Amino acid sequence: MTEVKERTAKSIAADGMAAHKSEFLADGLDEITAIVREIGKVHGEQRSMRPVLERVHRLSLDLKGGAGSLNLSLLGIAAHRLEDYLEAVDEPYERHLNDIEIYLDVLTELLDNGGVGGESAAHLVRRLPPRRGFDAEDMAVCEIEVLLVMDRGVVRRMIEREISECGYRVTSVSTPFHALEMIVRTQPDLVIISAVLADLSGVDLAAGLKAMPQTRNTGMALITSYAREHDSLKYLPSAVPIIRKGASFADDLTSALNDQFII
Repeated sequence: MTEVKERTAKSIAADGMAAHKSEFLADGLDEITAIVREIGKVHGEQRSMRPVLERVHRLSLDLKGGAGSLNLSLLGIAAHRLEDYLEAVDEPYERHLNDIEIYLDVLTELLDNGGVGGESAAHLVRRLPPRRGFDAEDMAVCEIEVLLVMDRGVVRRMIEREISECGYRVTSVSTPFHALEMIVRTQPDLVIISAVLADLSGVDLAAGLKAMPQTRNTGMALITSYAREHDSLKYLPSAVPIIRKGASFADDLTSALNDQFII
């Protein structure tokens, strides 16, 4: 009798989770449909773009949160990329709406397929539009994926912009633990790690990544103000180059890509 009750409880829980997932997917599709209608109304009207972008931002947060609770990793990664894209938009342009429509198409595909897809996360992120924090119609963007691991703030925004202006695709995460998941799933070409992080230092994260078979060949660099001889960097693996904040950033970034045989 106890076993029957346990099976019944598990069945009820499974049915409840299935219903929650079905409602979550349906709500996401409904919201995307409504947003697409709004985008159709504001094309060419710059003053009306901001409310649409705010609504899309709420959608990205809702989908990312729901995907996390339902273990829909591919949907969560796509929603995170959309959130990250929107954070770079200071002044909306028509090109931003065109990019957002691509994001919404991808999210619709995933939601239609139960939150999963038939491709790898590494392939998925490379067909999503790169960040465009400014009107850069003619800016050449190469297919080099950079993952920036750094706390949110003004400094991160500046570095994100510098990486974008060098022509690379950049996505940011704030914690080393989220970074680990993103690195394993999306396989970025280069991971740039801040030396100062919450919970785990950038040096420790780099050392851990270099020690693990699945990530040891991932290109990575440490961003810091210190010279390599500084005591805080003594455990940094020798294969991990340093990118210094400031005027030499672009040169150091190019050098790091060369060192890792990425360009």
